[in-house]
Amino acid sequence: MMCVFQLLYPLYFEVVYKEIGQYYIKDDAFLTYIGSASFIAFSIWKLIGGIMLDFVSIKKVNTVVLIIMILHVLTIQYTV
Repeated sequence: MMCVFQLLYPLYFEVVYKEIGQYYIKDDAFLTYIGSASFIAFSIWKLIGGIMLDFVSIKKVNTVVLIIMILHVLTIQYTV
């Protein structure tokens, strides 16, 4: 179940960042920059996550990801 949430949560924001951004951000160039930066960050996180799995257990990696997701969900209301 945790793997499903780890995959779907970032993918949701990859798909709907444009719709969310158009509601709050009127500058299309800045919105494109935000989307590009988020895709790059997600790609780097996939690489770092894979490297982390070589050295630590999946439970520790999932705990770190879960904490990041919880912090994001709790603070997303302050970013918009």
